[in-house]
Amino acid sequence: RAKMIYVPTVTREEFHTSDRIQTLIDDGRLFKDSKGPKHLDPETDRVMMCGSMAMIKDHAADLEARGFEEGANNKPGQFVIERAFVG
Repeated sequence: RAKMIYVPTVTREEFHTSDRIQTLIDDGRLFKDSKGPKHLDPETDRVMMCGSMAMIKDHAADLEARGFEEGANNKPGQFVIERAFVG
C-alpha cells in the first residue's frame, strides 16, 4: 500500500482527470495531483491493460517506446495485457 499511487480517471464524465488515458499520460494530468513521480518509469512502475485491441495496441507501443517490456507468466516485465475479454 505504501508504494501504490491511485489516480481515478474517467473517459466520458466531468471529472478532474477526465479524458482518454493516453491523453492524460501525454499531457501530464495523470500525475498532476500525485505525490509521486510526474511520469511513467519502467524501473518503478507496473501497468496492467484491459480494453479494446486498438487501445491495447496503442498503449503497448507507447509503453515500449518508454522502455517498458511486456511480461508473461514465464518472463516478468513492466506491463501485462489482460486477454480474457479479447475476442
